[in-house]
Amino acid sequence: MPLIQESTYMPPPLMANGHVQTIYPFIFRKIKELSYARSRINTADGDFLDLDCLDQDSKEVVILTHGLEGNSNSAYIKGMARHFSRRGSDVIAWNMRSCSGEMNRSHLFYHSANYNDLESVIQWARAKNQYKKIVLVSFSLGCNITAKYLGAMGHNIPAEIQACTLFSAPCCLDATVDSLKGPFGKVYLESFLVTMRKKIVAKSKIMELPGIDPTDLANINNIKTFRDFDKKFTAPLAGFKDHREYWKEASCYQDLGNIRIPTLIVNAKNDPFLNGKCYPTLIAAKNPYLHLEIPESGGHLGFVAFNQHDRYWSEQRASQFVSKNLGLVA
Repeated sequence: MPLIQESTYMPPPLMANGHVQTIYPFIFRKIKELSYARSRINTADGDFLDLDCLDQDSKEVVILTHGLEGNSNSAYIKGMARHFSRRGSDVIAWNMRSCSGEMNRSHLFYHSANYNDLESVIQWARAKNQYKKIVLVSFSLGCNITAKYLGAMGHNIPAEIQACTLFSAPCCLDATVDSLKGPFGKVYLESFLVTMRKKIVAKSKIMELPGIDPTDLANINNIKTFRDFDKKFTAPLAGFKDHREYWKEASCYQDLGNIRIPTLIVNAKNDPFLNGKCYPTLIAAKNPYLHLEIPESGGHLGFVAFNQHDRYWSEQRASQFVSKNLGLVA
């Protein structure tokens, strides 16, 4: 039953291509500024996280986790935040370390294996003693972080957390790296690496970066692939011996079987970032809590739709799944 055989997503005319679906919203989707209220919370290691919130005194809160080099103002985050806010939920769109517009204090950046910061956000929300229901909605790299958290918690997950939806989830990092080897892959890679390189350089000017070879730092502009960036920077900064260990430990594929709340993964068949184990059909078939939907189209964080509400299909799909599992009306 968790394997959803027929997706309801139908792309607009002339927009079925995965690259078109991926690029269009990144360039053309514009959402008016939301009335975020920012809160800053401290982490156990002396760093901070900036949370952008939409509050309306609801008993339900939706926690949004962005993808690689995204933030609370990414179009896919703002679209989902607006949708759930209109629906009556409070929203917390949190920014990973270095993504809120201010460099974080620690030498540690965010990465796919670190779900501690997400847990800090969840505990902050729970400490308000307001929310009876917590929903997690995540995107791309944020999916991996969220799934690892859910898998690690298993049956011990806080009772308030009752549903989760994951869009464009890179469940296996080495499979994602392999997907980006073609001509289009170089374009996508550079769109991420241009800011990732800048952050490393900026942080190196204000603190020592343990494990980083000064020669690699001096030649950072020559880094053109995730393999080289993870090998020379992500892995040593995060305490992994190399990029292969990082990819293995950080991939959520091995954690999906331990998820114990209703969780929907939506990965488009034509997503240019995904292949292989990023479509965990066998695990979904065995885990009654894990629902896997594979639309023919959608690209990476696409799922474009044109309508009077400016509501993408992913936003409607998330609320449908949540409503079904929380007993609410979409």
